Amino acid sequence: MWYLRSFMWGAFALFTAGWNVAPAEERRVGLVIGVATYRHAPQLANTQSDARAIAGALERLGFQVEVVLDPDRGAMEAAVRRWGQRAQGADASLFYYAGHALEVGGRNWLIPTSAELQTALDLRFEALDLDSVLEQVAGRSKVSLVFLDACRENPFRMKLATGTREVPTRGLGRVDAAAGTFVAFSTAPGTVAQDGAGPNSPFTAALLRHIETPGLEVRRILSEVRREVRDTTQGKQLPWDSSALEGEFYFRAAAGTAAPAAPAGPTTAAADALDRAFDAICRARCAAGAAGAASRRSGPDAAGGAGAVPLAGGQGRAAGATCGARAGDVGATARGSCSAL
Repeated sequence: MWYLRSFMWGAFALFTAGWNVAPAEERRVGLVIGVATYRHAPQLANTQSDARAIAGALERLGFQVEVVLDPDRGAMEAAVRRWGQRAQGADASLFYYAGHALEVGGRNWLIPTSAELQTALDLRFEALDLDSVLEQVAGRSKVSLVFLDACRENPFRMKLATGTREVPTRGLGRVDAAAGTFVAFSTAPGTVAQDGAGPNSPFTAALLRHIETPGLEVRRILSEVRREVRDTTQGKQLPWDSSALEGEFYFRAAAGTAAPAAPAGPTTAAADALDRAFDAICRARCAAGAAGAASRRSGPDAAGGAGAVPLAGGQGRAAGATCGARAGDVGATARGSCSAL
């Protein structure tokens, strides 16, 4: 009977292999913006290639990514609002921006392709406040990640320096990250990032080399990026971050930890059903054995004639009780009793 038990458990395990499925993968949403062709400023060389490369990496990492290239003010705002809506209930939301940005009066502004800036008063109508980007995902996703490769030498800065008492600084200003938020800048506050000679900026190139590395937590990634960018630029550029994460975030878990554990076996309800099947088999087997014993006792050789098989120790009288005890206990005892039959 042991072989029947093994066969049934094996078949049942194969049949129910998909019953104990692992939890669904994390839902990750991303918005990637690259601005290169400015209408009122020189074109940037590699912001669009930066954006495309980052979008590809994020898609490989399980992000649902929207890529927006050369948006005007309305298109940029609409994309950010869509990103905020998609971030509702997400495990992680990520925003990447490559293009011009500047800080005026303590506020950071992202510059769309259509921006025409003469004074600081134009910013509210021509640019997008970084705070409004951060507000879109505040409290909506478990983790919010923002990467800004946007501190290039800015031709808009000198225009705004005239006709206003609020002189724009070089680069972007410091940001205090909200709870659950991580903000990374391509260089330190008040300094300028380099475009680089290759297809990607030094910051984005370093980020691409590390973001898909298994087992690297996001803050460790920025540490590696910081070291690499500092070496590449001979110390002229030092990436900076502001973190208020309340746990760890991995773009890709270490090998062997991301895959869900294999099911340990059938669920309790399924095991109970199988136990009931064993119970029925045990009862039938025991009943057949008891009937056979009774038949031999009542046959022509029951009195001890030639060919009689004596039932020692009251075995025949106990057969029914034994069957009941064996088959009545549904569970591990039933399976063990069947194997002994």
